[in-house]
Amino acid sequence: MLAGEVPLSGWKTGLAQALKLVGYALPLALMIAYLRNPAILAGVQLDAGVATYLLAGWALLGVDSFFKLGIVADVLRVAKGVKDLS
Repeated sequence: MLAGEVPLSGWKTGLAQALKLVGYALPLALMIAYLRNPAILAGVQLDAGVATYLLAGWALLGVDSFFKLGIVADVLRVAKGVKDLS
């Protein structure tokens, strides 16, 4: 919590956590369903390899965000440093 922030009440905190879970789990479920049966999203022309990379990336972002590991921030910092070198 940042300085000056007012803590949420119990039900608002629960609602916020439930929305975060849905926002994380729904795309994962859709990607897994697409990998198992591509006919579910017939209008989407996506290679299975690309869908697998998207699934892995989304899972990494979710785990990094949930546990506040900072892996994504570190990778972005390294990428920016490499860009600044060139």
